[in-house]
Amino acid sequence: MGAVGQSRKPGEKWFTRAWSKAIASTSYVAMSREEIEEFLGRLTHKLAAALLGEPFCAAPAAEVGAALVEANFTTPATLSKTIGLLGQDAIELLGLVSDEVLRTRIVELQAGVANGFVGALRDRTLREHEEIRQAVLDARMQLAGVGRRPVLDTDHSGLDVLDRDGFLRRLDEVFSSIDPDLRVGLVHLDIDAFKVINNSLGHKVGERLLGAVAGRLAECMGDLPAQLARIGGDEFAILTVSDQRLGDSLVSLAEKILAELITPLSFDGHELAISVSMGIVERPILAGTAVELMRDADITLYRAKSEGRGRWATYDEEHNAREVSRYTLVASMLTALERNEFYVEYQPLVRLSDKTVVGAEALVRWMHPEMGKLSPDRFIGLAEETGLIVPLGRWVLQQACNQAKSWQDKYGTAGPFVSVNLAVRQLWDPNLVSDVAFALESSGLEPAQLQLELTESAIMGTAQQPLNALRALSEMGVRIAIDDFGTGYSNLAYLRDLPVHELKIAGSFMAGLRVNGSNQVDERIVSALVALAHGLKLTVTAEGVETPAEAARLSDIGCDLGQGWYFAKPGPPENLDCLLAAAV
Repeated sequence: MGAVGQSRKPGEKWFTRAWSKAIASTSYVAMSREEIEEFLGRLTHKLAAALLGEPFCAAPAAEVGAALVEANFTTPATLSKTIGLLGQDAIELLGLVSDEVLRTRIVELQAGVANGFVGALRDRTLREHEEIRQAVLDARMQLAGVGRRPVLDTDHSGLDVLDRDGFLRRLDEVFSSIDPDLRVGLVHLDIDAFKVINNSLGHKVGERLLGAVAGRLAECMGDLPAQLARIGGDEFAILTVSDQRLGDSLVSLAEKILAELITPLSFDGHELAISVSMGIVERPILAGTAVELMRDADITLYRAKSEGRGRWATYDEEHNAREVSRYTLVASMLTALERNEFYVEYQPLVRLSDKTVVGAEALVRWMHPEMGKLSPDRFIGLAEETGLIVPLGRWVLQQACNQAKSWQDKYGTAGPFVSVNLAVRQLWDPNLVSDVAFALESSGLEPAQLQLELTESAIMGTAQQPLNALRALSEMGVRIAIDDFGTGYSNLAYLRDLPVHELKIAGSFMAGLRVNGSNQVDERIVSALVALAHGLKLTVTAEGVETPAEAARLSDIGCDLGQGWYFAKPGPPENLDCLLAAAV
């Protein structure tokens, strides 16, 4: 990418400054604040060009994500803050017209940038929304000539507290050591629910609180040869180096900090009780890099938060490996879609009365170049967190419609319908109805040959926007099915109000239908669900059918369709072709 252009809109400068402030402290990068701002300025220009381009192309978003990854802006917080900034202020800051087309483009850019990050949305999102707004305000004030806020506004002016840039320089010095006997320890500390204080009492009180916390941290450190730094927002770091093991002393420090902060902080008539979460990492200095130390401390901090906050956690290699593996999968997802690493398998839906294949569920898989075949449980959750589920789901929908049309052309009326899973994120996507319409039109598939599956948890409490989408799809002729029925809320009232056509009974109920000692409770539940569905003029599919006895009993009960390993495992479309050809 070239240098920052001269024809840039003032709004691009505002956006760049806000972006820089929002994410500067979220990753370890060997850049000064000025270098970060220049780097992000180039990316801002690329995003603005993408939004203004005709025809619109979302590909630059992936390039932006890749550039951020390459520069080591790779933490979950970076992703969360960037997505929040794009979603809230991009149109306004970049000086663009606020119309529906541009808002749709923002959604697509959000998904593209998310897919380029090595990170995932975490529970920080709500708190960081306010930080992003404040970053926007600060950026505008600074560009208008208003003075900058100090890095640490504190009554403890005599404290030796490094700012972020000073901390990074110190970290570089530490890792430049060639002494093989040195060990490095890091306590990454974050104030829990700091947003509440900022929102209720204001930023000035928040800054004074941070100064008071810094003072108590320094008191807790005592004679420990360590350096305290405020590395951004409400985050602090305590760095120590020694030729002795540091683990026990860092844990003792963490315990002391928790005990010290139990006592409320008092100033300006306010008495504030706070808690902190801490991630502790200790290792030989030759065991890794500064980037790895910061990354591991960040992951460990978030484990402490996820376990309840107000506590510390030490680095766990196994947990860290799982998190890094997750981040790696996230980072490679968009590329995987572009390189056709995803593919679709199909499992037949069989009419129980005569064992005829009448439908097929489309199930996405990922053939990872290094990890091999990945089942959906390895990546679907990550896809939902990052937003990739929307383009991935759109791709699966198109593939399934194309395949169903192929079966129709080959087998006529005996061609099976196709059933496609719909995630919660897709249900909220404003383009869902138009995406389905395009998939049907481009493939030539009749709407009645497409079924969309949603889980009970996804469909319960459905708000107006997704409810309107479901009704529009139903009016179009698309069938709506509730997947894993009986395992969620099981509130039957929504069956009366929603455009549902089919219930898929969860496979966990099938165990009670097996021969010898069958569970009569399960059988009665299945019988009641089938009767209920038929009373509402809904069809019923039983999932997880594994034995001939189960299939026979379900048929006797009156269940319409069956799905499970007894009939066939998920496989390539050619497997279903064999079943269909045999029935012709």
